[in-house]
Amino acid sequence: MINHMELSYLFTTTIRYMIFLIDKLSIDYLMILHVTPETADRIAHLLTKDKKMIALRVAVDGGGCSGFMYQYRLIDEISKDDFVITIKNIKIAIDPLSRKFLDGCTFEFIEELGSSYFQVKNPNATAKCGCGNSFSL
Repeated sequence: MINHMELSYLFTTTIRYMIFLIDKLSIDYLMILHVTPETADRIAHLLTKDKKMIALRVAVDGGGCSGFMYQYRLIDEISKDDFVITIKNIKIAIDPLSRKFLDGCTFEFIEELGSSYFQVKNPNATAKCGCGNSFSL
């Protein structure tokens, strides 16, 4: 049985090793994007319609009525510098510039009477337009 001191040492050593690895791999920024199960299911459905496509790209571009807007598109190639999230055997690719905008966000698929759409809930946004696809920081 591991005592308190051994556990503390093990935890500290593990954290130091993870920091060492991050530094050695030149990872300059890690991110978290929460993806709902419904979103993963919808992406899987879209990917089965076109067998050439391998992932959904989620990006942030300048534009829209609030300054920035979300873009979603199926892609047939993932760039080597993309951040890739794999969930339920599907992939979501995020380019390096969009990573910081999407960090901490929740990516949802919404189905309402007469419409269905992807939505990003962004806790970092200071304002958003009525359609929810455009935001400002």
